[in-house]
Amino acid sequence: MCGIVGLLIKNQGMQAQLGQLVTPMLTSMSERGPDSAGLAIFSAADEGEKFSLFCQAGEVDWATLADTLSQALGRPASIEAQGCYARLGLDTTREELKPLLDAQDADIH
Repeated sequence: MCGIVGLLIKNQGMQAQLGQLVTPMLTSMSERGPDSAGLAIFSAADEGEKFSLFCQAGEVDWATLADTLSQALGRPASIEAQGCYARLGLDTTREELKPLLDAQDADIH
């Protein structure tokens, strides 16, 4: 049996307590099975939207991709990459980004 828990902290003063607040939730989820608990932390995007990118086909030159997208849209892009995963910061929408990604590499999701 699976389940989902979440925590939305709007009061920035409470961010330091994140571990203390999340631990009981994750503990209860882990009792559902050895691979049933996980954690994702999101913060406000200060440079537009953030997109999680993945390419199963192998390593990608993420920096070149970010430059290409930046030039295509005329907006600055930032990228944090590790292997086949990357986090793209770009002021755009998913609808505008998807065709540009597909044109660069159909394996990038």
